Amino acid sequence: MKSVNTDQSVVKRLNVMIALMLDQMGENQGTSMAAKIVKLAAFGLAPSDIAEIVGKPLNFVTATLSQRNATKKGKKS
Repeated sequence: MKSVNTDQSVVKRLNVMIALMLDQMGENQGTSMAAKIVKLAAFGLAPSDIAEIVGKPLNFVTATLSQRNATKKGKKS
């Protein structure tokens, strides 16, 4: 049981570090929330993890990724 609590604690701290790094990236480069979400998805994070990191609802994250994918498909045609 202690291992599960430790794992959750580590995950939470890593999420905080990622969020702080994203905030820093946004301040330096004027990066939009959508760009941050897309970048996290490109790193292989699940939409639920991305939502937790950026502090947005899951449906916002999935909609952002869906719009991005639709835009990519439209450009390929």
